[in-house]
Amino acid sequence: MKTKLWGLLILLILFVQGATVLAEELPYPLPDSTCYEGYVYYNKLIGSDDDGGIYLRGRIDFAVYDTEGGNEFEADYGVIGTGRYVYAYQIFNAPEDFSSPVATFAVLGVALGTVDGIGAQEDPEEGVEPYTSSYDEDESRVVWQFADGLYVYESENSWFLVFSSDQSWVPGSYYIAAPEGESDFPAPGVPEPATIALLGLGSVLMFGRRRGIAR
Repeated sequence: MKTKLWGLLILLILFVQGATVLAEELPYPLPDSTCYEGYVYYNKLIGSDDDGGIYLRGRIDFAVYDTEGGNEFEADYGVIGTGRYVYAYQIFNAPEDFSSPVATFAVLGVALGTVDGIGAQEDPEEGVEPYTSSYDEDESRVVWQFADGLYVYESENSWFLVFSSDQSWVPGSYYIAAPEGESDFPAPGVPEPATIALLGLGSVLMFGRRRGIAR
């Protein structure tokens, strides 16, 4: 039992150290939002010991902008869709040789008809442009895919991945995958548009300016 606890403690220390390195080395290009913003880390071993240990590891920045309350994203990057709220995400892959490239990113649990203007905007860090941006009706998700050979590799970041919606945000989940599709996500931590049934919950959760993790 003690051996397992020590193992868990070591893994936690390594994750915190990795997150600290990412926080220190990676920029924050998304415009500040007065509505909601934050970031989450992802860290998952996907390669076997024979591969020497390959990880999906990095950070996802996110922000929600309100066009009726000062749309900071639109001021810098133009109009995205026709919805009141602009949702923006950005992937930063870890600056490590054993980091797997990112091939797919998706926001899950997004109801049909609640989003439009799905796309991507070039960022000031000269990130990687996704090959496709679309709504997956079968999986109820907004998904961005990167082309073979143009994945988000170590030390690289994506363009801003964006869509608009008339629905305000609630806490949601994301999916991120390597080119081979190896991933144990979905994982919680990013905002998504509320469905009609969740609007009451969303209004309770959203008050003033909130952040996932303070910058």
